[in-house]
Amino acid sequence: MLCKPRRRRRCEEALEAAPKLALAHQLAAAIAIKAQDDRQAQQHLRAFLELEPDNVEGWLSLGNSYRRSGGPRDAELAYRQGLRVDLQHGGCRRALVRLLYEQGHSAHAIPIAEAGLRYAPQDAGLLTLLGEALLETEAFEEALHRFDSALRHRPDSAAARQGRALALRGLDRQEDALSELRALEQAGLQHFSLAHNLGNVLSDLGRLEEAEAAYTQALALNPDYGPSYSNLARTRWCLGDDARFLEPFETAFAAGRLAPPLIKAYLDALLAVGQRARFDEARSRFPDSLLAEPALQDTLARAAAAAGDFPAAFQHHRKALSDAEPPLQWECHAAQTELLAGQPGQAAARLERALARDPGNGFLLAYLGVAWTLIGDPRAKTLLAKDLVITMDLGVPPGFESLNAFHEALKKGLEEEHTARQHPFEQTLRGGTQTQGNVLRLGHPAISALRYQLERAVEDTLATLRSRSGPAPHPAFTVPGAWRFSGAWSVRLKPQGFHTMHVHPMGFYSAVYYVEAPPADPQDPQAGWLQFGPPDLTLPTALPIRETRAPVPGRLVLFPSYFWHGTRPFTLGSHRTTVAFDIAPRVIPRGD
Repeated sequence: MLCKPRRRRRCEEALEAAPKLALAHQLAAAIAIKAQDDRQAQQHLRAFLELEPDNVEGWLSLGNSYRRSGGPRDAELAYRQGLRVDLQHGGCRRALVRLLYEQGHSAHAIPIAEAGLRYAPQDAGLLTLLGEALLETEAFEEALHRFDSALRHRPDSAAARQGRALALRGLDRQEDALSELRALEQAGLQHFSLAHNLGNVLSDLGRLEEAEAAYTQALALNPDYGPSYSNLARTRWCLGDDARFLEPFETAFAAGRLAPPLIKAYLDALLAVGQRARFDEARSRFPDSLLAEPALQDTLARAAAAAGDFPAAFQHHRKALSDAEPPLQWECHAAQTELLAGQPGQAAARLERALARDPGNGFLLAYLGVAWTLIGDPRAKTLLAKDLVITMDLGVPPGFESLNAFHEALKKGLEEEHTARQHPFEQTLRGGTQTQGNVLRLGHPAISALRYQLERAVEDTLATLRSRSGPAPHPAFTVPGAWRFSGAWSVRLKPQGFHTMHVHPMGFYSAVYYVEAPPADPQDPQAGWLQFGPPDLTLPTALPIRETRAPVPGRLVLFPSYFWHGTRPFTLGSHRTTVAFDIAPRVIPRGD
């Protein structure tokens, strides 16, 4: 509600009579904020703070104004200045933590929140924000601990309750997460984030029709939330609805919703399913002013490179990478274009610079291995050492008479989880289905037995890696002590099914266990085999397959997650069933 004109006039008169009157600037700023005029509010707040630099509420108001008007860097500086005035000011600290978290800087937000809890250990809002930042770093156990602490101090906090559900989901406790979210729903909470998170958990559980309904509800509550569009499209595609899977995007565009993240998600989906003509037609419908956004320039660069138009691709890359620290994934895309264009030296230099920002980044390491191989850099041999691929036959777990009996029970348990009708469009799987969520979380006796065997195999593998002689594959290669399954899924390929060459950038090590494999084909003895080699790119200089492994039931193959790998199509037999997983370091909760 706007202030009365008389009050505004009195404020202006006071400033004219005494321009150094702090109270007048403070009042003028409040009037501007209520009028949603942040530019005017910032002008008066700066003037007020020149007169009263130790007023922490003024710094908080200035930061909030900058945040509303799209000035995150200025907002951060204002909040930090407020904390210099008063280290124990909860409002400034919560605002700074929230800002850093929203800007993708959770690693910086966490210590700031922890420092604040030393002054106010019962601050439920700060505990919740800390939990949310920890979720972004995948420290799920620590996040759960923080959300539980917040709920002890504020049992009715919907944000902490929903955060707790997300932590449970991260710990592969999907049923518990669903119970938390359903409780919020039954309590009357109607919010797009609740509906979206319900969709995610239901999708993990393989309940795709229910997930579709949840994402639809999320968009009804917030038609501007991009991730719900993407997840709804992915869910419909997996349900076999090829005709309508992108309909939500098109409905939004027809209603005038043209947010760049929404356009990017739509164009990326078209590229992923190979609908290039539709991509070009869609691109022509969007204004150049929107396509000029760096994120969309990255998408256009990839499209141009895929079409072989390298001059256009490089022009788009330059625009996408114009910021001081662009996303590392975009640097990877530019390096990919350089490899396609026959410029491996430039790609290697770019990737080495990018790795200085994130030494263990799986995508960067994957492409660097290709670039080094092409230019003959001896470091490629160390990075892609053959002894890093480890193969073991696991044998019969306790409680089963034979390997065949174990695999028959395992197939039955896994088949119940293959609820999709086709592969996810953004995945490298072709001609088959993939389970949702972490398949190793399930209580099926055969799946539990497999998990037990895999845990022992991982421990043996990590021990082997610790005792390995010679140089580390790369400077950031550190064998974890505590570890976790960061993802696990089953794939069921049909005849002619295969995986294109890909990597698992979020893992430390990855693996595949063979449950069911087709018989050997006399005409093609390596049909269906796992292979390690170059990426799925048409490079000017072809690179050979480095290693292959036969798909033998009962066999486990483990390898660094940054290794390019895929499978050859098979023709004989009915299906090939596998369980694949990634492992990552586990963050141990530290407590209060």
